[in-house]
Amino acid sequence: CPSLCELSLYISHDRSSNADIHAPFEPQQIYEFLSQQCSSPLLEKLVIVGMDLQNTDAASPALALALRDLLALLQNLKVLILQEIGINRSVIEMLAVPGSTPSGSPLCPSLSQIWLSVPSEWDTSDLGGELIDELVVSRWKAGNLRGVKLDFPHLGEVEERERIAGCI
Repeated sequence: CPSLCELSLYISHDRSSNADIHAPFEPQQIYEFLSQQCSSPLLEKLVIVGMDLQNTDAASPALALALRDLLALLQNLKVLILQEIGINRSVIEMLAVPGSTPSGSPLCPSLSQIWLSVPSEWDTSDLGGELIDELVVSRWKAGNLRGVKLDFPHLGEVEERERIAGCI
């Protein structure tokens, strides 16, 4: 684990199974594995791709909390890719750099690339443009962000958003 620099996970949900699965992917398990192997993982790239997941499974509050724990452990993370999993208002808010609040430092302070995407059929009404703008602008102003790819069909092109365009 001390030399693990990249971790990619592709999660699929067998819809034909009769199993009662509420959280098809549990970031807590990855957190436990990494934290048992070393106290400060050197992981620089984390890719989590959910395939065939339903919106309710992939964006549950429990999943967001477990994701927060995992990301808090990954202080050296430079690249974060979350596709079709765990993306809701809570996740976007936790990835943004806090303002001048005493809440402490941001998750993944070295993050230089973010790629977040959700399928067009998911209900993303809680992911407003201002929330996405704040994520990108706050990370950009913090100084490390070099690349962003956001696939949120309801928001249109990232470059067309006024606050984000000022950072490009």
